[in-house]
Amino acid sequence: MRIILGAGAKVNQTCDVYNLWMQISQFYESPRVEGETKRDIPVIDKILPPINPLAPDAPLTVPIVHAMVGDCRDKRRIIEAFKDDAFLNDVEYTWGNLYHITSVFTNPAKIGSDVIIRPLSIICSNVVLGDHVDIGNLSNIGHDCIIGDYSVIAGGAAISGNVYIGRGVLIGQGASIKPGVRIGDGAVIGTGAVVVKDVAPNMVVAGNPAKSNPKYKKVSPWSQLS
Repeated sequence: MRIILGAGAKVNQTCDVYNLWMQISQFYESPRVEGETKRDIPVIDKILPPINPLAPDAPLTVPIVHAMVGDCRDKRRIIEAFKDDAFLNDVEYTWGNLYHITSVFTNPAKIGSDVIIRPLSIICSNVVLGDHVDIGNLSNIGHDCIIGDYSVIAGGAAISGNVYIGRGVLIGQGASIKPGVRIGDGAVIGTGAVVVKDVAPNMVVAGNPAKSNPKYKKVSPWSQLS
């Protein structure tokens, strides 16, 4: 059985694509909406005892857990809440990865836990993907890239070789990151941006070439969660 962290629109899309609905025992969300369900599956802010509804008296199985949250900060927050809850209640679990059958791997160096790689994406040689990373549809991750924990890369992103992406980075749809660029923790790359030089931690950039602007203030710094 599976536990899904999150209850937003990204959950619906992901569970449909990977055909997970019949395997889900619970959606975990904190804070949650009272009485909320998704396709009659409860959305709860505490971990339910892992049982097999088809055989309630069978031995308990260790649930597989996936975080399906589009915002890096919210993803980190709910993962940490879940880990604390599991520790306090002595609940065993394992993080699960989701790779779509249409994605292509050309000998990546390392793929962490709770990684989602969506349809028609390409992960090239010597790539390192951290934990809780989400790679969008039709994305290309070039050779020798490093993608930090909790980062979310939207569909159609083109990341060239030897790019370093820090923890909790959000890369918008269709963005292009040129070779050798370094992107600091918590940075946000706007939709369609073309990044040709390094981006400092917690900076928001957009445009072609990508630049910062004082009006980009909507994202709270990643460092506030450290």
